[in-house]
Amino acid sequence: MRNFENWETQDIEMTFGIQKVRNMPLLNDWLSAIEVFNEFDTKRIERLREQILEFADYWNEDELKMQCISVILDIVDYKKKALLTPKDSY
Repeated sequence: MRNFENWETQDIEMTFGIQKVRNMPLLNDWLSAIEVFNEFDTKRIERLREQILEFADYWNEDELKMQCISVILDIVDYKKKALLTPKDSY
């Protein structure tokens, strides 16, 4: 198998039979879950969404972690009761 560093987007799409989907009803339902975000976080999430749509195809793994995943992790309130499991102790 080829090293993934040498794969182009088209190679991945053809090999795994995937395609970019900009509108997915199931994901839209999940994203429409009721959660209250303050105005600052709402703007951050919207800006992140726009950056992902524009740049994600060009980011390497580290850029994806720093430009996208780290922002999401910063926004999430991990101490919120709904996210805790019984073994979590804070």
